[in-house]
Amino acid sequence: MYAPWIRNIFIVTNGQKPSWVKIDHPKISVISHSDIFEDESDLPTFNSMAIEVHLHKIPGLRNIFQLECQPKYTGRFLSGRFLSRQVSRKWYKAVDLYI
Repeated sequence: MYAPWIRNIFIVTNGQKPSWVKIDHPKISVISHSDIFEDESDLPTFNSMAIEVHLHKIPGLRNIFQLECQPKYTGRFLSGRFLSRQVSRKWYKAVDLYI
């Protein structure tokens, strides 16, 4: 609603499906670590840097994406240009964009 440039939301977990997420929503996908790590012997891992290195392997993720590690709430419309001012931040939820 306030960020129409978001195409998809990928939530990366260690196989858990958060109860508060609408799994059946067409824009939301829950991705397991085993889907993006090639070597199963590296799992389980909760090392954020190791997970970050593998995020580009999320099926369907575009070249331009926003990464969030904590929830952010949008209370008004945000332009896609908002991201260009946020380059120095590390975020953890992979959000596929329409940019």
